[in-house]
Amino acid sequence: RIEAQVPDLKGRPLPAETRQRLEWGTAADEAAVQRWSLDRWQMDHLAGGPLAEALDGTNRSAAAALRRCAVDERRTEPCWRTRLLKFNATMLPWHTLLDALGVTPAKHIDLLVLTLHDPSVEVMLRTLLSMRDGPRPSLLYFRHSYLGPKSSAILRETLRQQGYEVSAHSEVSAWGENSIAWRVDRCGGDEGMGTPMWWRAGSGGDE
Repeated sequence: RIEAQVPDLKGRPLPAETRQRLEWGTAADEAAVQRWSLDRWQMDHLAGGPLAEALDGTNRSAAAALRRCAVDERRTEPCWRTRLLKFNATMLPWHTLLDALGVTPAKHIDLLVLTLHDPSVEVMLRTLLSMRDGPRPSLLYFRHSYLGPKSSAILRETLRQQGYEVSAHSEVSAWGENSIAWRVDRCGGDEGMGTPMWWRAGSGGDE
């Protein structure tokens, strides 16, 4: 995962929005984390915007420098430094995890969130939904990996075959939030349900 220490905050914690953006880069694949940490749109604007606002209260010159850097199109790397933190995680088969949580076929799951950002997300979803008598959450909240549109299309089709409808785009928001899939028998089949409001309200809805 990605972490950062910003001395100019003078002991204050990172803004919640900035921490969230860094957490979204968490992955089992180190290369995926590295790509996320070097994504200038994510780091300088989406994570860096709230950081600049926080710096306004501790070091205005640093805040101004961050904003100037963020709009400098000549830069090829993010304007502020982060570090990659490696940690050990125990990987459990779905049936072992579900048993430990007391989840049985008779129990209903409303929401399943997968916050990893790498190809393992697709494997996890396919494996879960292929289980005999496995759970069928009403909502799936997950990230597509950076394997390209073809991979995302295959995953969407897999989910549809399992009785889910999927958000109209590979990501619910152009800013990189997670994607949503919902069970048609519980939540309805209107594809617009997963379309971001900015898309419906803007010119994109006419394309």
